[in-house]
Amino acid sequence: MTTSAILVGYDGSTSSRAAYEWAQDEAARRHLPVNLVYVYEWPATVVPVPVGTGWPDPAVRGEAVAVVDEAVARARPGVSVSGTVIDGPVVSTLRQLSEHTELMVLGDRG
Repeated sequence: MTTSAILVGYDGSTSSRAAYEWAQDEAARRHLPVNLVYVYEWPATVVPVPVGTGWPDPAVRGEAVAVVDEAVARARPGVSVSGTVIDGPVVSTLRQLSEHTELMVLGDRG
Protein backbone atom coordinates (compact mmCIF):
# COMPACT_ATOMS: atom_id res chain seq x y z
CA MET A 1 0.00 0.00 0.00
CA THR A 2 1.41 3.37 -1.00
CA THR A 3 0.71 6.50 0.97
CA SER A 4 0.66 9.60 -1.17
CA ALA A 5 3.55 11.52 0.38
CA ILE A 6 7.17 12.40 -0.26
CA LEU A 7 9.64 11.08 2.31
CA VAL A 8 12.80 13.10 2.94
CA GLY A 9 15.74 11.74 4.89
CA TYR A 10 16.74 14.87 6.80
CA ASP A 11 19.56 15.67 9.20
CA GLY A 12 20.03 19.40 8.68
CA SER A 13 23.15 18.97 6.52
CA THR A 14 23.62 21.03 3.38
CA SER A 15 22.73 18.09 1.15
CA SER A 16 19.61 17.20 3.16
CA ARG A 17 18.46 20.83 3.01
CA ALA A 18 18.86 20.70 -0.77
CA ALA A 19 16.88 17.44 -0.86
CA TYR A 20 14.17 19.08 1.25
CA GLU A 21 13.95 22.08 -1.10
CA TRP A 22 13.69 19.77 -4.11
CA ALA A 23 11.05 17.65 -2.35
CA GLN A 24 8.96 20.76 -1.64
CA ASP A 25 9.09 21.70 -5.33
CA GLU A 26 7.97 18.20 -6.27
CA ALA A 27 5.29 18.17 -3.56
CA ALA A 28 3.85 21.41 -4.89
CA ARG A 29 3.73 19.97 -8.41
CA ARG A 30 2.14 16.71 -7.29
CA HIS A 31 -0.06 18.20 -4.55
CA LEU A 32 1.47 15.84 -1.96
CA PRO A 33 2.59 16.32 1.63
CA VAL A 34 6.24 16.02 2.67
CA ASN A 35 7.37 13.84 5.58
CA LEU A 36 10.78 14.75 6.99
CA VAL A 37 12.44 11.91 8.88
CA TYR A 38 15.63 12.26 10.91
CA VAL A 39 16.93 8.75 11.60
CA TYR A 40 19.83 8.51 14.02
CA GLU A 41 21.80 5.38 14.74
CA TRP A 42 24.11 5.54 17.75
CA PRO A 43 27.54 4.21 16.76
CA ALA A 44 28.09 0.99 18.70
CA THR A 45 31.74 1.91 19.16
CA VAL A 46 30.72 5.03 21.09
CA VAL A 47 27.70 3.91 23.08
CA PRO A 48 26.34 0.37 22.86
CA VAL A 49 22.57 0.83 22.66
CA PRO A 50 20.12 -1.84 21.56
CA VAL A 51 17.95 -0.68 18.65
CA GLY A 52 14.69 0.90 19.75
CA THR A 53 15.69 1.50 23.37
CA GLY A 54 15.93 5.25 23.11
CA TRP A 55 18.69 7.80 23.08
CA PRO A 56 21.42 7.58 25.71
CA ASP A 57 21.83 11.37 25.57
CA PRO A 58 18.53 13.28 25.64
CA ALA A 59 20.31 16.52 24.71
CA VAL A 60 21.42 15.02 21.39
CA ARG A 61 17.88 13.87 20.67
CA GLY A 62 16.64 17.34 21.56
CA GLU A 63 19.02 18.84 19.00
CA ALA A 64 17.71 16.45 16.34
CA VAL A 65 14.12 17.40 17.18
CA ALA A 66 15.05 21.10 16.96
CA VAL A 67 16.62 20.59 13.51
CA VAL A 68 13.45 18.90 12.24
CA ASP A 69 11.12 21.43 13.88
CA GLU A 70 13.05 24.31 12.30
CA ALA A 71 12.78 22.70 8.87
CA VAL A 72 9.05 22.10 9.28
CA ALA A 73 8.64 25.75 10.27
CA ARG A 74 10.31 26.73 6.96
CA ALA A 75 7.76 24.86 4.86
CA ARG A 76 6.69 26.72 1.77
CA PRO A 77 3.17 28.12 1.70
CA GLY A 78 0.81 25.53 0.28
CA VAL A 79 3.09 22.55 1.06
CA SER A 80 2.11 20.40 4.03
CA VAL A 81 5.22 19.25 5.93
CA SER A 82 5.49 17.01 8.97
CA GLY A 83 8.62 15.81 10.71
CA THR A 84 9.76 13.12 13.08
CA VAL A 85 12.93 11.81 14.72
CA ILE A 86 13.47 8.05 14.86
CA ASP A 87 16.28 6.12 16.48
CA GLY A 88 17.46 3.01 14.69
CA PRO A 89 19.47 1.77 11.76
CA VAL A 90 19.38 4.50 9.12
CA VAL A 91 19.31 2.46 5.92
CA SER A 92 16.79 -0.17 6.97
CA THR A 93 14.53 2.40 8.64
CA LEU A 94 14.39 4.64 5.57
CA ARG A 95 13.96 1.61 3.35
CA GLN A 96 11.02 0.39 5.41
CA LEU A 97 9.40 3.84 5.49
CA SER A 98 9.87 4.23 1.73
CA GLU A 99 7.68 1.21 1.11
CA HIS A 100 4.70 3.33 2.17
CA THR A 101 5.46 6.54 0.29
CA GLU A 102 5.21 7.80 -3.24
CA LEU A 103 8.80 9.05 -3.44
CA MET A 104 11.89 9.16 -1.20
CA VAL A 105 14.39 12.01 -1.50
CA LEU A 106 17.88 11.92 0.02
CA GLY A 107 20.91 14.16 -0.04
CA ASP A 108 24.44 12.86 -0.47
CA ARG A 109 27.48 12.53 1.70
CA GLY A 110 30.04 13.33 -0.99
